[in-house]
Amino acid sequence: MEKCISMDMPFRYGYREDGMEKTIVDNYKLKIEVLSCVHIGSGNEFYPYECFFEVDGNPPKFITFNINRFLLDHPQDALKIFMDGSPVIKPLWKYEGIKKYLTQRIYKDTICQISRDNINEIMNIWENQRKVSVFQFIKTTDNNAYIPGSSLKGFIRTALAYYFLKNGWAKLTQDRQAIEDIFRDDGEINKDLFRLWSISDSQTPSYNTAIIQAKVLSKGLIRNDLRNFYEVLLPTTTLGITFNFMA
Repeated sequence: MEKCISMDMPFRYGYREDGMEKTIVDNYKLKIEVLSCVHIGSGNEFYPYECFFEVDGNPPKFITFNINRFLLDHPQDALKIFMDGSPVIKPLWKYEGIKKYLTQRIYKDTICQISRDNINEIMNIWENQRKVSVFQFIKTTDNNAYIPGSSLKGFIRTALAYYFLKNGWAKLTQDRQAIEDIFRDDGEINKDLFRLWSISDSQTPSYNTAIIQAKVLSKGLIRNDLRNFYEVLLPTTTLGITFNFMA
């Protein structure tokens, strides 16, 4: 999913009090690169009434705006739009009363890349009143995508487990104790090899997010009936993190 592409020498070396014992803390600045599309979900979705498409660019853009702010600042325009028809039936960005605000981009929150095929599919589904989910990437309070440190730590844990598996079952059996240490022997946190590692949340990515359609694989088959879309970080995106090791 991600890989380390550069690592600086420790930029800080110090001590901290840990009860009666002093613990050495090493800090490293790392840069990671996305190798395949990554989605860390926030639990939220984009809906038809809070987004629109800018199709003139290359690639096209998927743009969302703050509908709550629009309703509060322009109650008369909002009333006209809702009296003309339900935004569930017809996406709100299709109404004349709101287009002027969209073109000015006063209310934009998120701008993502999106393919023209995906634009057409999402618009057709929304306008035919069928359910389609566009799942949002987790973001900071100022609306920047990031990867939580807990997710990065889980990635490293999985990568180590895959290393054992890749080296064959014989090696896997020999290193059973090491694997148990990685995944907490008996579920005890004090036996977790990673308890001495601390990874920060990532910095803002080098590239913006994109919207892609998910394909569900099942025993070699692709289910084309599932119409879910995800906001993702694309390959070659880079992010900075801080890695702490307490010896």
